[in-house]
Amino acid sequence: MKKSVLTPEEKKARKAASDKAYRERKKAGLVARSIETVEAPAKAKPAKAKKETPTAEQVEGTFTKTFGFPVRLYWNQRIEEVNSSCAKPGTELTFEEMGTKGKATLYRVRRGKRNFFTTSTDLVEQEG
Repeated sequence: MKKSVLTPEEKKARKAASDKAYRERKKAGLVARSIETVEAPAKAKPAKAKKETPTAEQVEGTFTKTFGFPVRLYWNQRIEEVNSSCAKPGTELTFEEMGTKGKATLYRVRRGKRNFFTTSTDLVEQEG
């Protein structure tokens, strides 16, 4: 048996016809689905309760302060200097107390979408 060889124009025409038929079938299916939903409405689902993230005012141990020196902000709670950056002097930061890390108090600092962490020892100006 010999396969029939189609020219590029014939392939395009065949594909166009196939695509058109598919779109018509899909459109007919969508119309049928929308009629079903009008006749028999689906059961209403209970609304999901959104998780409310507490604002800075709602968290105990929260304060806002600016410092005259760069404040080291860590990218995670491991408090590694390699994974950190500094906020510029004079930047207003809101600190939320999270607990302790060794002898120092651990704070969360929210900046935009990101959370940064710092300790009470990093909030004291280092001399030298």
